[in-house]
Amino acid sequence: MLYHEKQIAALCGVHCINTLLQGPYFSELDLAQIGHELDQLERQMLDAEAQAAAGPSSNLDESGMFSIQVLTKALQVWQLTLTPTDNQELRQAGFDAQQEQAFICNLQEHWFAIRQVEGEWWNFNSLYPAPEHLSAFYLTAYLDSLKQQGYTIFVVRGVLPGSPAATGAEMDGPGKWWDPEEARAAHKEAQSSRQMGRARNAMEDAFSRAAAGGGAITLRSAANKRPAAGQPGDDEDADLAAAIAASMQDYPAVGAGPSNAHGSSAGPSYAAVARQAADAAAGDVGLAQQHGMADAADAGGDFGFEDDDPELAAALAASLEEHQQSQQQQEQQQEQQQEQPAAVDVPEEPDEGAEGVVTVAFRLPSGGRLSRRFSSKDSVAVLQAWVAQQLLQAGEMKKGQAVSLSTQFPKKQLQPEQELCAAGVEDRSMLSVQLS
Repeated sequence: MLYHEKQIAALCGVHCINTLLQGPYFSELDLAQIGHELDQLERQMLDAEAQAAAGPSSNLDESGMFSIQVLTKALQVWQLTLTPTDNQELRQAGFDAQQEQAFICNLQEHWFAIRQVEGEWWNFNSLYPAPEHLSAFYLTAYLDSLKQQGYTIFVVRGVLPGSPAATGAEMDGPGKWWDPEEARAAHKEAQSSRQMGRARNAMEDAFSRAAAGGGAITLRSAANKRPAAGQPGDDEDADLAAAIAASMQDYPAVGAGPSNAHGSSAGPSYAAVARQAADAAAGDVGLAQQHGMADAADAGGDFGFEDDDPELAAALAASLEEHQQSQQQQEQQQEQQQEQPAAVDVPEEPDEGAEGVVTVAFRLPSGGRLSRRFSSKDSVAVLQAWVAQQLLQAGEMKKGQAVSLSTQFPKKQLQPEQELCAAGVEDRSMLSVQLS
């Protein structure tokens, strides 16, 4: 079995450590405690003046990002060490990626682990819905490609703990246990969805261009444009291209202008606009060149795709319609947010020690702090209104700006209509303030 955690907030450091160890061994609070301890040790090494001038923590931040020092300290519990792959001594000793057992990869604020499980290599990137299988042959090339992208890669050495699933132990955590075959299938499905998403975006771009130019898009199937068997493009990309063409047939002309008997319009030609969509979808697979799109566009005619995958075409069309509805809903929400919010009355500060009273601290964008007592039955909107009053009085906020609040670990945006008790705001909580 494979243990995998999907990305939550900016807690990729937590996900990286847990998937490396193959179990939910650490929480964000555990790593935060290690970060604070490292901060204290670092400050003890500074003189009084340097301590006063010291900035925020270099080992963690309020978003949940942790430094390599924190991860290294956490792994010392298991007597595991981290060594950069560009270490000279490591290279001189004859470094061979396939002979190692695990790696940790980092680019800016993202961490993820790659390790062997029962003799197979797996990529446990928390941005993926499931672990990705890596062949031993591909491993070295994949690590080299990460380096070219700017990643720093660390070799993990020591004895990794056995999988709790393999020992029969029951552990609670944010992750999920995957059967290897289920993980392969889930990752393949996710790749297909991303490919469909690129095609959908290309179609929307074509519709937008046609509407802006007063033209329209029409396509028809033409089997003679299908590449011969064994030729470039005779694979799943061909099916995707066919689905794009078939799906676009299901939509009425966008911004239709006057047309003649041959289907041309006063705006851009249908083939030219559709060619733009095809080129956009081509990105990394070269669909335009592989499927004869350029010839059709230059001739001013239609595209030639076989509509041989109606299920995929229908799914793509439905996905586009759903996305368009989602865009409309987002626009409506933005319009509602732009409307002047109703004034919120801020009740008087309750007495200290009264029943249901909580003291809440606020970290301001300027780095300053505020605190006040509230009733646990107050809404988050009351806190926002009070903070806004303080910032306006101090000149740290302009009229028209809005205040939003979030927890720190883990980082979670609070909704104005929530009561404090329901939002998880307890006594002595610290909230972060954002202005927009």
